Amino acid sequence: MPRQHPARVANLRKASGAKQQTTTNEKTTSERLRYLSHYDALTTLPNRWFFRNKLGKALRTAGEHNHIVAVLFLSIDPYARINDTLGPAMGDRLVRCVARRIKELMAGSDVVGYWGSDKFVLLLDHPGDEAQVVKIVQAIKKRIERRFFSFKQEFFLTSSIGIGLFPLHGSTVETLLKNAGAALFEAQECGGNGYQFYTADLNARSLKRFALENSLGRALQRRQFTLHYQPQVQTRSWQITGAEALIRWKHPDLGSIPPADFIPFAEKSGLIIPIGEWVLRAACLQFRKWQNSGFPKLNLAINVSARQFQDPASIDKLVEILQETGLDPGYLELELTEGLFMTDAEHVIKSLGKLRDIGVRLAIDDFGTGFSSFEYLRRLPLDTLKIDQSFVRDTSNLDGAALVSSIVALAQKLRLRVVAEGVETQEQLTFLQRLGCDNMQGYLFSRPLPGEQFRTMLAYPDYQLTERNDFVPALAAS
Repeated sequence: MPRQHPARVANLRKASGAKQQTTTNEKTTSERLRYLSHYDALTTLPNRWFFRNKLGKALRTAGEHNHIVAVLFLSIDPYARINDTLGPAMGDRLVRCVARRIKELMAGSDVVGYWGSDKFVLLLDHPGDEAQVVKIVQAIKKRIERRFFSFKQEFFLTSSIGIGLFPLHGSTVETLLKNAGAALFEAQECGGNGYQFYTADLNARSLKRFALENSLGRALQRRQFTLHYQPQVQTRSWQITGAEALIRWKHPDLGSIPPADFIPFAEKSGLIIPIGEWVLRAACLQFRKWQNSGFPKLNLAINVSARQFQDPASIDKLVEILQETGLDPGYLELELTEGLFMTDAEHVIKSLGKLRDIGVRLAIDDFGTGFSSFEYLRRLPLDTLKIDQSFVRDTSNLDGAALVSSIVALAQKLRLRVVAEGVETQEQLTFLQRLGCDNMQGYLFSRPLPGEQFRTMLAYPDYQLTERNDFVPALAAS
């Protein structure tokens, strides 16, 4: 056999090694691509596609052997707040932490996947009956909701879970995922930190919510909003001293929609900002017209949401609307919810000071339902404290009466005007009069009225009332 030249042998060996290396690299790349197509890079959990595939196989097996499969959609409640406040890096740390905690509980053929953002999806194969599913859900929540430490910061985690069962709540992958997702949304709407099984009426409610959200953005353009006004009555003189402007939505297909049904959507979507501007402009313009027509110069109360107030341009826009409508700022009172002061209290205090400087009056709305610091209450440049109607309703019992008495006494010490909301009975009226409450509003005096009816009430010659019964004919006549 002829002897090969050493250089040729070396070249052949080098080429062979390079070929082997290329083959190895190609295999590694192929495996990496296959891994990335099945698993999420952040959490190393199955991604949506791979989870759907595993769920499909589990459903086929469950159908053959006639057993239950549970699908759980899980959301980390404080994720958005942490991610928005501390940045995406902290949000990613939180997601990896929760992924690790959930994986610790998974066993056998159970699967946990990452759906994106703050959401995970779990497959419980053959978990038993509904009671056993609840026990597993509670164990998952308990494992997740331990303290989370990162960068010397401590967070307390909570979660919301939606549950769909095969075959009770769906027999296909997409149906089960959709229904478990609807159940999660319901758990979140109920305040979070809970779980919810899918029920048949959730789809109807989800479709209604979708219809509302979809048409809310066009409601302003199509002039579907109107304002109603509920009078505020001076306790001693029975004189109408002001009114609260309340928005109403008359949907062409769904009819009259109460604010509680659409304001939360407006808050989440950001539409509350243009809607709030419309309310402010329309109400100021209406009150200015009534003043020009010779009616008494009443105080106008308008609710302002935290989302509106956090808009950097909010104060400039308010000044612009006051100048445009010609309403004296001294007749405008902005009602601020207590939750506003739990975000950035120092910024809020400075902004409120600017409003007071231009003459706008400020009130705390629904006092007692969420405020946690009387120190902030003392520091805020407020004019009015409004007692929530839930407390007024409870004045018939000793504890409720004592609470309202304490609130009124606190307001008086801080030299704040007190307005009681939701006054509906003569007994409540008498009790609030005895406490020295300044103003009241509620169904005892009047429901919120459309502008024309409110104007008619003002035009009634005896609107300075001396007895409750005098008010009824005046409203009936309008």
